[in-house]
Amino acid sequence: MKKGKLTQIEIACIRGMLANDIEVEVMAKQLDRSQEVVQKALESIEAEIKRDQLIINKSAKGQKGLAIMTPEASMRIDDTRENRQPETPSKIQRSIHTIHG
Repeated sequence: MKKGKLTQIEIACIRGMLANDIEVEVMAKQLDRSQEVVQKALESIEAEIKRDQLIINKSAKGQKGLAIMTPEASMRIDDTRENRQPETPSKIQRSIHTIHG
């Protein structure tokens, strides 16, 4: 069984196997890696996929440098705003005062 970090080729293979709904045990056997290492890589890849689905940061031509919020991301932010505590004045706002003239 191989030891050490996964190579870029192995990560690409895991992505392909994930797209084909192959089980973790089979992936580990094909790559000659432990199931724990493959499972960690899968979790990392799935988190990256989920993050990429929320914000679009590439143009159609593949150029980076722009950020567009998807409807899912907007709804997620709106939900978190509703669950927040009522706003309390920040430390800066409390320390600002005016002198009466």
